[in-house]
Amino acid sequence: MAISELVNQIIEKRQEKLPVLEGKMTLLQNLEEAIASFNYFKSEIVDSAGNAIVGGKYDAIIAKNPEMVYNLNSISTEFCQNAINESKKTLGDAIRRFGRDRINISVVGKARIGKSRFLQSVTNLNDKVIPAFSDSDCTGALSVIQNTPGTKLRAELTFRSETEMIKRVQDYLDEIISDENKRMIVRTLNDIHNLKIEEVKKRISDGDTNSILLQYLEKIVDKDNFEEWVSCVREKETVLYDEDVIQTYVAQNNGKKKGDPARINYYKYLAVKNCNIYCTFDYQEAGKITLIDTIGVSDNALGIDDEMMKAINDSDATVFMLLPYNLEGGGIPNEITAIYNRIRKKFTNKNLGKWLFWLINYAPNYKTPNDIEACKGALDTLENNTSWYGAMKKIIDVSDPKQVREEFLIPLLNSLLDSLDETDSLYLDDAQKSLEKVKQEYLSFCHCVQKVMQSEIADLSNNDIKNLIKTHSETISMDIFELAVGEMLQKRDLPCDALKKDMEKIVASMKNSDLIPDKETIVRDLKYAQRQAVSVLNMYCNNLRNELTKKITDVDLSLSRVVCDLKNKVTSVLISEESGKLGRIKQPNEEKELYEWLYDFCEDNLNEAKYPNLHYAFNNLYNFDFSVKGFLTYEVRACLDELDSSISGTVQCNLPGGTEESELAGWVIYALRVKLKKVAELLERRMRELITKPNRAFFAAVREFSDQIRYAKGVEEEWKSLLEENRGWMWNEEIKKINADKETFEEWQSVLDRLLEYSKNSNRLLLS
Repeated sequence: MAISELVNQIIEKRQEKLPVLEGKMTLLQNLEEAIASFNYFKSEIVDSAGNAIVGGKYDAIIAKNPEMVYNLNSISTEFCQNAINESKKTLGDAIRRFGRDRINISVVGKARIGKSRFLQSVTNLNDKVIPAFSDSDCTGALSVIQNTPGTKLRAELTFRSETEMIKRVQDYLDEIISDENKRMIVRTLNDIHNLKIEEVKKRISDGDTNSILLQYLEKIVDKDNFEEWVSCVREKETVLYDEDVIQTYVAQNNGKKKGDPARINYYKYLAVKNCNIYCTFDYQEAGKITLIDTIGVSDNALGIDDEMMKAINDSDATVFMLLPYNLEGGGIPNEITAIYNRIRKKFTNKNLGKWLFWLINYAPNYKTPNDIEACKGALDTLENNTSWYGAMKKIIDVSDPKQVREEFLIPLLNSLLDSLDETDSLYLDDAQKSLEKVKQEYLSFCHCVQKVMQSEIADLSNNDIKNLIKTHSETISMDIFELAVGEMLQKRDLPCDALKKDMEKIVASMKNSDLIPDKETIVRDLKYAQRQAVSVLNMYCNNLRNELTKKITDVDLSLSRVVCDLKNKVTSVLISEESGKLGRIKQPNEEKELYEWLYDFCEDNLNEAKYPNLHYAFNNLYNFDFSVKGFLTYEVRACLDELDSSISGTVQCNLPGGTEESELAGWVIYALRVKLKKVAELLERRMRELITKPNRAFFAAVREFSDQIRYAKGVEEEWKSLLEENRGWMWNEEIKKINADKETFEEWQSVLDRLLEYSKNSNRLLLS
């Protein structure tokens, strides 16, 4: 597979992870903003010394809760912010890694082992852009070389600032001069220009191990050198296209031997911070590769080790190069071991064996060629010692471009692709651990904030409202209870006035013979019936029985009004301003009976799933009815048996001796009076008990409603929820008055809500 295809596969596979990481980074930023909003409000209550701010808009709150100042002082965002900062750094590293559109390969090792020659074989750049001279150290600045097909050579350079150069010189001085009393200070570029190396040497104590750094410091402060690099500091950045000019910025010299009159030393590299080189590699399938050329670690020059570690951290693969000159027995020199151990320590738990690639440079064409046997010995040491991690270990002639590309670069990319998930998972693991730390610290922080803000601040505004709700929910059920056990209880065993009145009228009409037809009507009916008096009597009995049943049934109309009045009375308690005040939530319809409000309120405000007890109680009361047909008809029918000849038999009185219609009519009237009197007496006795049943039923209905809205399991919470949900309607003016001195409550609630938004589902902070 071509290099470009391998690189594209790696990039595509890696970038799949990017959206999730970027989403978590956004969440961290949101957390920071939420924490910042808390700190801002805290600063409006508590000053930097931890004292309450007097004269601020929170005076009323502090006055009621003086302990709030102490409690706010006890809340620190430091641990949470530190966790966020660390996680942002870890996520940032992962995002940069997974978001790159290129594969970064860094090359590290000692100076003068062929790193630059290796890069030349990959890129086909020459000594002027990638210095690779055989006589001395040559690379002066870290270079980043990108394959950008179709472009001409371009070098973009950025330079260290004045402050960075001053710090660099001061660091050298502090390392070289161990005696604090002899310390030298530089504060300006002019101080560096006037620094005397001889004076520095005088201050070096016997036994100072860092005196080797003096040669680097001397390069910087030398007056001729100073003028060369200081011009770069003033430029800040530049773009170059000419190879000869580029060389003067990235190389330490022009490659001529020391002592050669044609040798030119360069010092601009001392100020170079970054050198990004864009060019077209000389073979078409190079792909999206970026090579990072690090400065050779030849000694303890300050900053070189840090720059090497940074380059490795920014890379997908690192090539560690060896040039085994005079390695007896194939051993690894101590200085190489030291470099490797520093890398291994820095990247602990980063699966070094998946992305570190060892290249043993066999240089048969060098002026001083190395021994192939020494190379094999070094390879044997690397392969047979488990402490030397590496994804690949090979002997390569770096001066042979074909061998470098086919035998090292392509296998490197294949290996990188195969181990990509395993390697990247370590960065994801680090990100996950950092996010778990954020979650832990954030939840702890939110718990502290919530405790203070909800219990000591939010309740200032809510307590009065909560008391309103609690008191009122108890008042409603108590008023209904008093109606049940008061007025309704007193009437429970008394006759129902409406029923008693109607029934007394019916009984009186029977006693007064008001229901018996006049004599002329009876005479006419007798003639029609051919003077069959018994038949006529039975006909009138049947008619009277049906008429009386209808009259008693019609009592329903009176009782129906009583039932309406009862339900209206309960409803009035619920909606009145003096009692339940629920009419504020929903006004009754003036065109309907008042009790119809029960149905409308139930439909609009008492969702059955949310308010099961209240829904049942209101609906049950609305549907309550009391019917004479339901409890009187069967009782009345038994009293009317006297008017039913099939049950009572023939009338127990003799017919008159004559057969004249007038005499027979008199007999019929007499018989009807006898029967109606018996019926009236029976009905009167029976009704003494029955006329109390309506009031008992009414009491039972109201008492059941009272019990349901007062004692049903969970109904107390239903009342609180209903009144809380509608508190704006119930107590609009009262709430305005309560909150008159608490305008800042909404601001605090906003801060709290923002914090708790992420704590409610804190697993959102994690990668999975």
